[in-house]
Amino acid sequence: MMNSVNFVMMCTGICLNYKTSYMWGTYGAVITNDIINAKVKQYPERYKADYVKQLRSFVGKGYFGFDCVGMIKGTLWGFRGDLNHKMGGAVYNSNGVPDYGCDTMFRGCKQISADWRNIVNGEAVWMSGHIGVYIGSGKVAECTAKWGHTCQITGCANMGNIPGMNMRSWEKHGRLPYVSY
Repeated sequence: MMNSVNFVMMCTGICLNYKTSYMWGTYGAVITNDIINAKVKQYPERYKADYVKQLRSFVGKGYFGFDCVGMIKGTLWGFRGDLNHKMGGAVYNSNGVPDYGCDTMFRGCKQISADWRNIVNGEAVWMSGHIGVYIGSGKVAECTAKWGHTCQITGCANMGNIPGMNMRSWEKHGRLPYVSY
């Protein structure tokens, strides 16, 4: 089980230290033509021509693909930014962390709350269909297609405005059962 300090550090590091792209159905995949082709076949409704063209422009340039819950799973499965490993070093379905979608992942959280005064670093923040990680100081690490299609640090609007940051309001937060707080 990963402790919350390391979990926050790893999620923040993905956002700040790696070239990333939002990529539905991935958890740290090195962006290659093979992974793009596999995801187009698996999720044709998610991978439209313009999006695929953008992803193909990242091939061979050291980019990693994540979706929102994939950033969390990839972190907990051991992502380490290894370009020589097709999933950046993450090992699928490892460390006792199942392959859940974002809503199922959140339903498994403990101490779920809509009171933003009691949130602690490393908790999942959630809204239907999307999940991120609270990293402290009113900020969230998330992978989103909303702003720039990347893993990024955004502001948690539930806790006030942070000038100059993309802001998002979340419905609830809770402690992931795979992280020690």
